[in-house]
Amino acid sequence: MHDALHPGVAVELNTIGEEQPRESTDALRAEQGATAAARGVGTPRWPLPRWIDWAVGFKVVSLSMDAVCLDPGDRRHDAPFNTVVRGLIGQRLRDLRCLTRAATCTGCPETSRCDYAAVFDRRLTATESDGEADEVPPFWLQGLPAGRTLARGAQLSIRLHVTGQAVGVLPYLDVACRDALVHVGMRPSASVVHSTDLRALTHEPIANTLRITARSPLRLRGDMSRSRRDCPAVPWFAQLVRSGVRRLDRLRMAFGEPGDRPYLEMPALGDVEVVSEQGDSMRSWRDTRKGVPLTGLIGSAVVAGEGVRRLVPLMRVLTITNVGKATTMGFGDLTIEELPDTRRRGRPLDTTTSSSDHALWPLATE
Repeated sequence: MHDALHPGVAVELNTIGEEQPRESTDALRAEQGATAAARGVGTPRWPLPRWIDWAVGFKVVSLSMDAVCLDPGDRRHDAPFNTVVRGLIGQRLRDLRCLTRAATCTGCPETSRCDYAAVFDRRLTATESDGEADEVPPFWLQGLPAGRTLARGAQLSIRLHVTGQAVGVLPYLDVACRDALVHVGMRPSASVVHSTDLRALTHEPIANTLRITARSPLRLRGDMSRSRRDCPAVPWFAQLVRSGVRRLDRLRMAFGEPGDRPYLEMPALGDVEVVSEQGDSMRSWRDTRKGVPLTGLIGSAVVAGEGVRRLVPLMRVLTITNVGKATTMGFGDLTIEELPDTRRRGRPLDTTTSSSDHALWPLATE
């Protein structure tokens, strides 16, 4: 292990969206009505186009690299691969940047100027008095599988996104990430760093049919009973939407410019359906890490409806930010494909009587 920056880092600015036309969202705003006040507290509730413009008001810098598995045989890890790599990144960054070389960070007098603390220390959404007090780490991973076995020759496209105070630590995170991959038998390529313009993803949606693919398990949370009421045919979609709104709200409050905190006027989801297509399914995923059970959703599904169309900008942004729990470990990594509305829809699922509810939706009690 070394304490110097890796010489293979290449810097390249990404101009995504800078020359793309920004379509007007006036029509969609008109559909959803003008700004209203949250009942009882006077907090503004904004329609989605206006809210998403506010929610993406934080800077994201992304590091990308490819890696290939060089192990002579399949390597089996004692925990999901993505959690192993995330743990090694933390260990390596501490090796690189610890100012005291103490055995533990507890009570360290250098925390305020420590790069490791800037990335891994507990972060709140706004202030210490924030009632929900969610942790919002300033980085997250994509492209790491959650399986325990990686085959020889397997190729990964890995992305590490940072925001806030972690932007200044990115060169050392690059070293830590590359060394972690080498430690688990991977050969990483040279890195490319670019700025990601989230606002380029918020232009007006056209399609009302989406293929949503969970590249890593979606560890969502929320009230599944409420999700079934909001979206009877596809309750996991309602849970995904609410988790996504929560995710962007926390990132914006933690790392954006200070200001008022508006709330989203949630679009109706009652018409959302799963499009019938062989081979598409969201299924449950389970594993353990250090004896702690992990659950989530994995797979792909095509959903359609007017509610889907209105939420396309949110879904686009979530392909960059991840969604749900444990995003720093690479969970919640999803992709979307906007499809023409030419597919036959299947019958809505009767989620109130299905005997497979617990098999399909194990997150309801989390």
